[in-house]
Amino acid sequence: MWDINDLTAIGHVNKVFNKSYTLGVTCNTVTISGDTWMPSFNLYTCPAGKSKMPACSDLSLQTTCPLGCYEILNEFVSPSGDPSYTTSLATRYDTSGGTTCNYYQYIVNLHNNWNVIRMNKMDTVNSSIISLKTTVDDYATKVSAVKASLNSFKTTL
Repeated sequence: MWDINDLTAIGHVNKVFNKSYTLGVTCNTVTISGDTWMPSFNLYTCPAGKSKMPACSDLSLQTTCPLGCYEILNEFVSPSGDPSYTTSLATRYDTSGGTTCNYYQYIVNLHNNWNVIRMNKMDTVNSSIISLKTTVDDYATKVSAVKASLNSFKTTL
């Protein structure tokens, strides 16, 4: 199932369910325990008791982005997501307001080594499908022209 070799990203997915991270001293364990991050809601379900959250424009603010279960793909890529997610996550999870809490790095790493790779592969597949559709449409046009010619020939006979 995995199409990456990044052990940090793979480890993150496995640790999401177990909450077995080694966290830095400045990490806000309440916030970290309150959130769950999934690469995609299509592949993973939120743990019991965690609400599936829509994309949020500023993850650093719990008033607008409450604790819950977030989909990385939707949050980091969607226009309604947080364009400054790295900084916002660092703020969300670090009690000192800085970037010394390592938890947000797991999430960003997972995005870079799972979602981005999968999206790039999908772009390649989509390009191939579009090319194939163009070829099929071209043949359909040619077949229609041949059919019209046959009808004309039939009328002449």
